[in-house]
Amino acid sequence: EIISQAYSLDYAIEKQRQKAQEDSHKRLDGKNASSNDQFLDMFLNGSGNDVQVHSKRGEPVLEQFIKSPGVQFIREQYYKQGCPAKTGKLSYGTKEAFVDTVAKPVVDSFTHGFTDLFDEQHLGSVGTQVGGFGNPPKEYPWAVAKATRCSRDGKADEKGAWVQFEVNNIAGAHSWGAHALPDRPVGSTGPYRSIIQVFRWVEPIQQKSHEKK
Repeated sequence: EIISQAYSLDYAIEKQRQKAQEDSHKRLDGKNASSNDQFLDMFLNGSGNDVQVHSKRGEPVLEQFIKSPGVQFIREQYYKQGCPAKTGKLSYGTKEAFVDTVAKPVVDSFTHGFTDLFDEQHLGSVGTQVGGFGNPPKEYPWAVAKATRCSRDGKADEKGAWVQFEVNNIAGAHSWGAHALPDRPVGSTGPYRSIIQVFRWVEPIQQKSHEKK
């Protein structure tokens, strides 16, 4: 019964996610941000897609995110769980994100005279823009981070040699205002509305060094 309830909850959350994306698609102009600067412009001016999916390898925003401290953090969580067919919630906290993507880059840049403080390796990184994730607000319960074992093409496979990670991030006024501001109501349009970012990619499982026997 407990397993059945868990699957029912997972199904309900997935349906909420699909519904939110369908509703958001009614307000799209077809553009995803290709850089942090463009993303900020979309947020401040109410332009761009309300749901921005980054799932094509080679795309700069996705490739930057994959190399971020947050992704490394949830990747390690997955391996510590023994590379299961499907994970529960993976998460990367706000405090950890601040240390990894703000404090450490500032210290690192200080050694270079702050000449590169806002480049893509420091405060200008996608990892800094996303910050913490996997602990969604109650209005977006489906906006989680998860990993699913799969085949190379991303199809779920309990014994696959690959894993698909998916991170759903709510980029709204709360995050932009350093948690001092509330997000605008769900469904809002225009400046400062929340933008849903979806990062999805597949990578090979490093079985020899991480997977449980």
